[in-house]
Amino acid sequence: MNCKSICILIVLLSLTVTACDTSRKKDVRIEYKSDFLIDTCCALSSISMECNLKTTSLLRLENRLLAFGDYDRVRIYSYPDLKFIRIQQLQRNIGKTVVGNELLLESKGKVNKYRLDEQDSLIPCGAFEVLAVPFSISVKSLGKERYVFADNYDLDGTSEFHIVNMKTGEWKSGGEYPESPARFKRLRNFKEAYFHTLNTKPDGTAFVVAYSNIRRVHIYDDSGKLLHAVKLDYVPNDNLVDPNRRKTYWYIQNAVTTDKYIYLVNPEQQLPPPKNYSEIVVLDWEGNLKIRYRLNKFVVGIVVDEDRKAIIGCCNKSGKGSFFKLDILID
Repeated sequence: MNCKSICILIVLLSLTVTACDTSRKKDVRIEYKSDFLIDTCCALSSISMECNLKTTSLLRLENRLLAFGDYDRVRIYSYPDLKFIRIQQLQRNIGKTVVGNELLLESKGKVNKYRLDEQDSLIPCGAFEVLAVPFSISVKSLGKERYVFADNYDLDGTSEFHIVNMKTGEWKSGGEYPESPARFKRLRNFKEAYFHTLNTKPDGTAFVVAYSNIRRVHIYDDSGKLLHAVKLDYVPNDNLVDPNRRKTYWYIQNAVTTDKYIYLVNPEQQLPPPKNYSEIVVLDWEGNLKIRYRLNKFVVGIVVDEDRKAIIGCCNKSGKGSFFKLDILID
């Protein structure tokens, strides 16, 4: 072998080693975390809710608060004073999100858009279909006609999420579940056990995946690259979901996001029936734990107002709803 060939070989070996090192650097390991900057117990005081029907979720749309309930009805309240304005019947919906000044309601992959008119009624202002599915895919916006949704049992494969560009028709699936389906009888059983919610950062630069039956949180950039994998590591501590549904816990119900933080609404209990307990866990987009609120009521939904440093939430009791308010304890 001449000197020239040897030099080429050395260069190729060097590039191979560099590529391997780069690949290793890109690996994101699970971070086990349990320490909060603030860990506090709070006795929630109820705030009267006019038209106090059972509530399933809350969203803020401009200066109005939307309280969704049974039979696809929504009650509209003024914000921040929480005065009842009207109740409105909507068409069938499962997924709900607010993008700018529009409410997006999704069912079976079809998304209907609504805006508030001068009489505080929600009026249709457009529609599009992402993917025809039997149930729902809870579409979230990444901006510029790009949407992301969590994988579920309606879909084939074991990708954790799916991103679609409605303008170009481009699709991208990515992310990995915490384990393979090998321990489960059917793929559907596996996906039900590892059900997860997804929400996007308001500026469209990232999104978070939160698993319901295990305290796992995955943070991605808007292209689907995994940035942080966090395991909330405290008792009771399950690293995998038990295939026996009677033995599973409900840890994370939902993730509410701002440009600063991720707010997890965590029941932290076996269901049913719900006990008078919930937690709200706050972490930043780097996966650092900030606050844990331990609450004496079962929380069904929250909205976050960082300008007013307030969390507004809702609880149900005997089929009736009530509001509560929490102070945000960090900047």
